Amino acid sequence: MHHHIPNNLKPMLEHMKNMDAIVVGPGLEKAKHSSDAVIEVIRMGKKNKKPLILELDEYFYTEGIFRELANYSEPGVIVMLNSKEFEKVYPSIRTKEGFSDAHVSIDFDSLGPNILIYRKGCVDMAFTKYPADSWS
Repeated sequence: MHHHIPNNLKPMLEHMKNMDAIVVGPGLEKAKHSSDAVIEVIRMGKKNKKPLILELDEYFYTEGIFRELANYSEPGVIVMLNSKEFEKVYPSIRTKEGFSDAHVSIDFDSLGPNILIYRKGCVDMAFTKYPADSWS
């Protein structure tokens, strides 16, 4: 998805239906219409069973985004976070109440089996709903 999001998403979403996979980010402008566009892309990918990779600023990881990701169809979603973003976003995903500095509070189990959270850093780590599938 291009860093500048057009006002009319329909042509872009129609074009994405023909793609093998969808990658969103990095570098999207931090504006309300950008968040809305990301949600529309997630919905289209889920409906059309497209693999999705999200590499967004922590600003985008809201409860609305995670609600849309919940029960994403196979082949699934990879959510990529750098270590700083991970420290803010992941603790609130793995517990229902989250931490005081986190702006998202979501139950990780509610995301479903097709979501992988990937932490980029000195030591890369991957987390899924199933602990046996997680690694570092």
